[in-house]
Amino acid sequence: MRAPAALNGVVGYKPSTGVISRAGCLPLSDTLDVLGPITRNVADARLLTQLLSGPDFGDAATLAMPAAVAVAALRQPGCRGPGPVALLAPEAWPATLAEAGLRTWREAEENLARAGYTPTPWQPPAGLSFARMADDNSLVLAYEAYRYYGALAEDPAQPLWEVVRKRIAAGGRIAQADYEAALQRRAADMAAFAQAMQGLDALLMPACDQAAQPLDADDARHAGLGKLLRPANFLGAAAISLPAGNDAAGMPMAVQLLAPAGGDAAMLDCAAALEPLLAPAPRRPDLSAWGL
Repeated sequence: MRAPAALNGVVGYKPSTGVISRAGCLPLSDTLDVLGPITRNVADARLLTQLLSGPDFGDAATLAMPAAVAVAALRQPGCRGPGPVALLAPEAWPATLAEAGLRTWREAEENLARAGYTPTPWQPPAGLSFARMADDNSLVLAYEAYRYYGALAEDPAQPLWEVVRKRIAAGGRIAQADYEAALQRRAADMAAFAQAMQGLDALLMPACDQAAQPLDADDARHAGLGKLLRPANFLGAAAISLPAGNDAAGMPMAVQLLAPAGGDAAMLDCAAALEPLLAPAPRRPDLSAWGL
């Protein structure tokens, strides 16, 4: 949800696992698959989630999610400022930002400061590396995706994009012991993140290192985007991308908020409060030639 939203100037909300049922959807990774809305704004994301959420015997994760989490997440907030938000220190970012990404991030900080709001600088605890979590996320994804689609990827007669074929096939070369070790790290990371975020409603960090680029044959130009977004997936965190500007060519840029699993309500309240502070100036085409 966050990747297409971040690159298209809209809001992408990734709920905690279990808020929205995955039953009937094409699976990729039982551990990491999550569904969520892409909308014009945070309020619409809540409304759409209200339609999609709820317990479903077709997805055991929805039965494990406390009903209070989903109910609280769907409550439209009253008029109040954002709750306590942390700002991920640049040295902890899992990817280097391009010039446009750095400019967007600085503008976001300036916009918040002008509104009288200064998030708390935040360093992850020792061992909680966002770069390592991004890599672990890829390992788990590839391993589980191969169990679903390995035969398809290994069949040269199947019309797959070679980038996708190689990524799925790579999952067949991952040892089960390495996969299980990554899952153990995930459990530890989730606990450490929840502990470190006590007293904070959300963590603010970049969502994209640059704006959308022409697709290259090896799909390498958007590697930074994946590195920035995957840690939230690995943590099972609630996360949301918010429009936060445009690059020199007018292409959309974004930032994101994260909260520990189950912290959807407070994170969405923060997102609703920060949304107007971060939103770029509206861009409208010149229609004067048509008298408009």
